[in-house]
Amino acid sequence: GTSDPRWGLNNIAGNANILTRIGGNYLDARLIGGAFGTVDAQASAGLERGGFSQNYLIGYRRTDAYRDHADLDRLNLAGKWFYDFGSTRIGAIVRHSVAHAQEPGYLTDADADTDRTRSYAVSATDGGTRRIGQYSLHLDADLADPLALSVKGYANSLHDDRYVRYSAGVPQQRRLTEEWQYGATAALHYHPRVEFLHALMIEAGGDVQVQDNKSLRWLTDRRTPTSQTRDQDFGLTVYGGYLQAMIEPTDWLKITPAWRIDRVDGHFANRLAGTTAPINDYGTISQPKLSVAVTPLTGVTAYANYGRTFQIGAGSASYLVPPRTTDVAPSINEGYEAGVKLTRGRWLEARVALWQQTASGELKRRLNDPSGDVDNLGRTRRRGIDLQLDLKPVRTVALWGSYSHQTARIITPDPATPSQAGNAIDHVPQNVFSGGLDVTPAPKVRLSLWGNGQSYYELDPANTQGRYGEYVVLNAEVAYKLTPRIEISAQLKNLANERYEYVWYDGTQRLHAPADPRSLFGAVRLTL
Repeated sequence: GTSDPRWGLNNIAGNANILTRIGGNYLDARLIGGAFGTVDAQASAGLERGGFSQNYLIGYRRTDAYRDHADLDRLNLAGKWFYDFGSTRIGAIVRHSVAHAQEPGYLTDADADTDRTRSYAVSATDGGTRRIGQYSLHLDADLADPLALSVKGYANSLHDDRYVRYSAGVPQQRRLTEEWQYGATAALHYHPRVEFLHALMIEAGGDVQVQDNKSLRWLTDRRTPTSQTRDQDFGLTVYGGYLQAMIEPTDWLKITPAWRIDRVDGHFANRLAGTTAPINDYGTISQPKLSVAVTPLTGVTAYANYGRTFQIGAGSASYLVPPRTTDVAPSINEGYEAGVKLTRGRWLEARVALWQQTASGELKRRLNDPSGDVDNLGRTRRRGIDLQLDLKPVRTVALWGSYSHQTARIITPDPATPSQAGNAIDHVPQNVFSGGLDVTPAPKVRLSLWGNGQSYYELDPANTQGRYGEYVVLNAEVAYKLTPRIEISAQLKNLANERYEYVWYDGTQRLHAPADPRSLFGAVRLTL
């Protein structure tokens, strides 16, 4: 959440840490086939000898998709190489993805109800290519008994070239995005021994994130350019540092104060108009944070945290582009959370939390805008409760579930839209939930049932276009081990054949993107 000081840019409501395998000796391959002409093949392998480890992944997916004119062809490649010297580990990670896809477009209210697979003739030439690259270098070192260093450098690349037409009432567009994002993070951890404390860790760190982006758009007629509407070249640099202390006066109390500051720099060029603009002067963005955790009983932890984060404009909205003549302050998020965690061995984990987040001037990207600007929703507030449960009552049964309820409101709207005071923030459902059940009735058999869903959301900040988006989707899988190394399975997605879709409002009409109906897939998996 907002109490994590490690990140600045894009850490608006917190972050998610995704860990993937490093090291090991294994081969894991899976082949899936089924509905809509779908073929999905993945293979990963690990090789570790001495201190040197290698991990590789290759994945390929091809599908005709549920909707007409929605074919997808995608290739993913990844490799990791790490060497462990004992007190020091160095490594490199490379990931590459390329996808070619058609785009079926959106449907009107009537057709989304009666002809869900349809793709209009105006979308016949829609589609594009996307290439993504991720490259990183890693260093982890124990400098001394109480001192450790972690450093990462990275570069991400994006090439996205799309042709898209949203409805018959607007022309087709070509949208070309070229981005390079690179930077570095570093953290120093110090674990001094203090006689009157149970434990103490002091962490100092920082990061720099640099973006070199180009965004170009044209109006086109069946992929033939007719005029150019955007040619933007902009750079963005965000750099910051933090200091954090994890103080444990006793084994049942942990207090974690932290402070982070960030600065923003950059430049913007509208090459179509031949003009430039400086970055908004956001100043030094100060972000205090505090977390407290109390463990009165083994397996019971009560916690509370507070933190500030920030949001700045996306694309051209981060710069002083006319008609703006005065600098825009960053939107400051303030988050509060209090909760209780319960653990009982390996069979029970549960959590309940109450939280609130406010934003001083929440920004929302303006859809389909030639200038790439944003809308200011104004001061907003989100309040909610989160529930989470993982239960393994016996060795052969595992049950999990989560539920989140929130109200998201515009408290003080932008002066240009005073009527939106008290309105719900669009596309934010009040209820989101998921859950599942895994049963192993016999050593070779696995049965799984899982699902997720959400309630309705508003389509626009004015709350005048109705509510859409409610769904509950269930999935089921039956798996059987032919041998200790080979497993076959059948998976039925959208078990109840729920009709649901993503819906948005383009200013003149509601547009729908229907989701897949009930669909059957089969798979075989090999593990060595």
